[in-house]
Amino acid sequence: MVFLDPTTDLAFKKLFANQAKKEIVTSFLNSVLDRKGNDEIVDVIITDPFNHPDTRWLKNSAVDVRCTDKNGRVYIVEMQVDSQLDYPERSQYYASLAIARQLKPTEVYHGIKPVYFIGILGFELFKDNQAYLNKHCVRNLFLSYPSK
Repeated sequence: MVFLDPTTDLAFKKLFANQAKKEIVTSFLNSVLDRKGNDEIVDVIITDPFNHPDTRWLKNSAVDVRCTDKNGRVYIVEMQVDSQLDYPERSQYYASLAIARQLKPTEVYHGIKPVYFIGILGFELFKDNQAYLNKHCVRNLFLSYPSK
């Protein structure tokens, strides 16, 4: 029996971006994000992976897997075997698009749902870091607003 290499683009998308096999990506997300109990992801909907530009002068791009859970949280999973110098900027761009495109013109900002970007890399992104798993969070470091 011959098996496909799951790190190839075609095999990865067949495994993770397939609505008929959504339990694979659901299990993967729960494992990587350490989701248990009430926070566990129980179902996902695989959504359009294409970042269609809003105007003709914006960049057209696509992610490997984009899905949403029942709470509206967005998950982007990218497989990247070959080292790319622009990977940090590209991952930030994809996550930012997923955040920015959640709201319609009349909606309020506190309605934005979290976006989780998971990069599976075949190269060392951060030098001198031997950990197999790195978690990063964009957050406000100030506990309160400074007084005027």
